[in-house]
Amino acid sequence: MDSNLNRLARLLNCDHDYLASIDKRLSAVSGRTDVLDSLVGKLSSRLSALHSALKLSESAGAKEIYHALLRRVESDNRRLSDLLHVSSLNSPEENKHLADLALHLSNPPAGFFLKIEKARALLLKNPPLRVLAYLNYPDVDSALQKEDIFELFSALRFLEDREWLNKVFFREYSTLTPDDFEERPIRLLPLSEKWRNASAEFVAKKWHNLSHLKELGVLFILPFSANAPGELLRAFSLLLHYLEEIPFYSNIFRNLASDPSSFAENLTSLLRGDVIDELPAPSKVEGPASPVDSSSLWLVVQRYLAKEDEYDWRLFYPHLNTESLLWRRAESKLSSSPEISDLLSIWRDSAWIGEYLPDDAGLLVPASFNMVDAAMSLVKEKEGNKYTYHQHEALWNKLYTSYFSDEAMERAASSHLLRGWFAV
Repeated sequence: MDSNLNRLARLLNCDHDYLASIDKRLSAVSGRTDVLDSLVGKLSSRLSALHSALKLSESAGAKEIYHALLRRVESDNRRLSDLLHVSSLNSPEENKHLADLALHLSNPPAGFFLKIEKARALLLKNPPLRVLAYLNYPDVDSALQKEDIFELFSALRFLEDREWLNKVFFREYSTLTPDDFEERPIRLLPLSEKWRNASAEFVAKKWHNLSHLKELGVLFILPFSANAPGELLRAFSLLLHYLEEIPFYSNIFRNLASDPSSFAENLTSLLRGDVIDELPAPSKVEGPASPVDSSSLWLVVQRYLAKEDEYDWRLFYPHLNTESLLWRRAESKLSSSPEISDLLSIWRDSAWIGEYLPDDAGLLVPASFNMVDAAMSLVKEKEGNKYTYHQHEALWNKLYTSYFSDEAMERAASSHLLRGWFAV
């Protein structure tokens, strides 16, 4: 038990004794014992299978595994391109084909989204000057007569200044009410050639050519390739991720509508991606936890905090990560297609798999077998950047579901996302 505890504690970046107290608490509540030993057993078994699939010995070091994973992403990307008949993300036609395939696999439900007439009103009140200038329109009225409202809103993300968006345009969201929303299908929008020149800066920064607007229920694909290795694999999996994310948040928006007085405040908090920055006082904790201590409280985090600060204290505290939850859902949709599932079989149930391995100097360093980490590392291979934070967050989620279930984890994450914590 102690060796398994130490191994997991290192992967989770938490103290050995702290993890033992978490295990004691969750075992008492769930009635499940020997969870940590079982989890490490699954970890070891999956690692052996991955070594075999990568044709590596069990003693392979961090550098050897890192390069093997990156080459696998490249290989899978080529095979996926052949399977999906998509060769370039520069082409609106091929992007539409990719979008149709993603919609077929995902089959997302209708959502609770901002009404079209309200979206028009927001543009009229605060005209997006850079978008208008790019399209050569004198005013919003002229643009709305000829342009798709969903395209105009999408363009806000890659043409307008972030400061203007946050301090001017999105400020109007504080006036929104449930009556400004309606039920309608998600729109997946492959943008036309006219947006190509406007796409370059966005794609160069993001290293992918798609984004979304949760409040409007739209997901758009820019007709511009990042020319990044493994690009199609990243784009297609991200499409499926966004097609899970939009309904996930839409369900929460719909639930918020029951209290119009707090609707706008809660909506904007979700759209900002707010995360609590301090633990609740014990007196505020309600629920099954008694007495309240650090092994009872779990945070709910809706961002990858390590992108901003790899030493953020919340990364070392028990938490569920909704981004990781949505990647797990996207992975299950990939598995729903036998051909794609077979092609990407190595990545199935690998999102949470990691290990500390010796580097060339003999120092132990973290290695991630997470597909998204591997794909991102491939993009930054020349710079030597190695990503592991997707795996780290997936492991915290996996820890929680090992005591309870995937369904229990999803209920806890969605129902406590706004508050940012819950007691077990």
